[in-house]
Amino acid sequence: MGLGAFVALPIVMGGVARYSLGLGSHQRSYRWPRDRIRHMQALGEIIAGAVERHEDEERVRRSEAQLAQAQAVTGIGSWSRDFVADHFSISEEGCRLIGARPATIAQWEACVHPEDREAYSTSLAGTLAARLPTYRLEYRVIHPDGAERTIVDAGEVHYHADGHAERAIGTIRDVTESRRLVREMTALRTNLWHADRAARAGAMGASISHELGQPLAAMLANAQAGLRFLKGGRAGAEEIRAILESIVRDDKRAIAIIDGIRSLLRNEAPLREPVDVSEAIVEVLGLMRREIASLEVRLERELAPGAVVPGSKAQLQQVVMNLVSNAIEAVRAKPPGSRRIRVACAKVGRSVEVTVSDSGRGIPKERRESLFEAFRSTRSGGLGLGLVIARSILESHDGRIGVEDGELGGATFRLELPASVELGAAVAPPAAPGAIGAVAEGAGPLVAIVDDDPAVREGIARLLVSSGYAVVAFESGESFLAGDMAGRVACAVIDVRMRGLTGPELHARIAREHPALPVIFLTAHGDLGTGIRALQSGAVDFLLKPVDDVDLVAAVEKAVAAGDRERTRARAAHEAAARLARLTPREREILDEVARGRLNKQIAADLGIAEATVKQHRGRGLEKVGVRSVPELVRLRDLAAGAGSPEGPAPRDGTSYQGRIPSHDDGT
Repeated sequence: MGLGAFVALPIVMGGVARYSLGLGSHQRSYRWPRDRIRHMQALGEIIAGAVERHEDEERVRRSEAQLAQAQAVTGIGSWSRDFVADHFSISEEGCRLIGARPATIAQWEACVHPEDREAYSTSLAGTLAARLPTYRLEYRVIHPDGAERTIVDAGEVHYHADGHAERAIGTIRDVTESRRLVREMTALRTNLWHADRAARAGAMGASISHELGQPLAAMLANAQAGLRFLKGGRAGAEEIRAILESIVRDDKRAIAIIDGIRSLLRNEAPLREPVDVSEAIVEVLGLMRREIASLEVRLERELAPGAVVPGSKAQLQQVVMNLVSNAIEAVRAKPPGSRRIRVACAKVGRSVEVTVSDSGRGIPKERRESLFEAFRSTRSGGLGLGLVIARSILESHDGRIGVEDGELGGATFRLELPASVELGAAVAPPAAPGAIGAVAEGAGPLVAIVDDDPAVREGIARLLVSSGYAVVAFESGESFLAGDMAGRVACAVIDVRMRGLTGPELHARIAREHPALPVIFLTAHGDLGTGIRALQSGAVDFLLKPVDDVDLVAAVEKAVAAGDRERTRARAAHEAAARLARLTPREREILDEVARGRLNKQIAADLGIAEATVKQHRGRGLEKVGVRSVPELVRLRDLAAGAGSPEGPAPRDGTSYQGRIPSHDDGT
């Protein structure tokens, strides 16, 4: 049975007809009453509203599900609070994070760790009292299983016009793991900083050992000199007072060095003292001299005198060493002729400025700031902590460090440090007995002391003077050579590590120009290899500072005796050479054969002359040189073998001269 009549009304939602409402009648010609149509329209609106609410609820459910999923993935929970209705709600992820399902603020606060509860309440109350729009709290919560978690709670507060809080919404997230990682990273960074400082202290070990050995050597030498003066009854009150003042001064100097090393290794704030920055730089460059030379780096120095700052010498040297090491790495890839490093120190107003420049590739501007962040190394294999520590050290000295384009084509690191109040007003150390290059009292042989430390020169000079020697002191190898004393002194006591010419380099010059001058090496930092090389090069002895007076005096006595023997041997050698030079070529030729053990008739046969002629030349030649037997002739010829110079060195290998006997006829 079909419908006779049908009417349909569209259901419009959001301006779009989405559904239709229809009514049917069995009557074929049915006229729909107007009230029935109005009822249908009202019913359509009700249906549309119900559908919209259903769709809205579905969208909300989907949104909440997506939000819950996002919160679960990100580990962020949400909450809301109605201050007027005293209502509180929290998301599922939020419940998981705090380990509970609080329905009220009181229940929420009960989850907060008891030790953090007061701080939580006080901070939140302060936010509301000050009508702050946002707040951020960090506190711990306790889960039912007793586990502690660290929560970051960030909220936004909405206030009524009269100022009271109406509602607040916010998020919470668990930062327990991130805080743990931060603590571990901080501890690791601290350990690495400490390790880096210890490593650099090890790298500076030779320099520090030398620094510490110098005052110890001076103290011991002065003390033992005083004992010798007293023992000999030659000690005046002024001399003893000067000795004691020197010992006190050098003791304080040693204590300061030890304190600096302790601060460096223990990561403590070091004691501040006036530091001559240029002098500190010279010591660092001396320590790195071999590495710089091995790469054929052209090192340029522009160091202003009197650039004094308050600080830790060891730490400032650590900074300079790091920057020079970086510069060496920066130029390593350059061709040998273009490897340049410039280190400069200047007084600029009330500051001291240090620059380290290189001819490397430079550092892009976008990378410069990150250089001073941990684990951002400028070279492969580095920890990236050197510049971080450098900045830390500079900041602890009220200074700063930066990097810029350099004049040499690479990078320039610039350090600025506040200068001492009395810039450059450092007190000069007392001079050694007598001025540099002047002879100090003493009736015995003249001994030269070459050491760049004035306290050591003073102490060693006193010790030798108290032992009866005359002393002349020099502050460098260059000043010793310029003083033209090598031919006048009985021996030279030379420091191994000096600015300019090192001890071994000075010894090499002495060995070439004055081979009869014996040398004793002193060093505050020596090893077996250094000592062996020194002795192999011809040094009489190799002594470590601080040196005992008995050992030093014994070494000087040994050296003076060796020098006397060498000069005696040299004079005898030249006398022997002069005697052999009296021979004619024929006499020399025949005596050469005689010295080889040939008989007269063998010589005559070889030379094609009569045996009587050989006897005649042989007798005349032996008479000219003043010997009466073949053994005497051989000894004379061996003695003449060392007559290469007025101080001619003796053959060290004990071999005999195997060449021709010199003669006045051939000019030898």
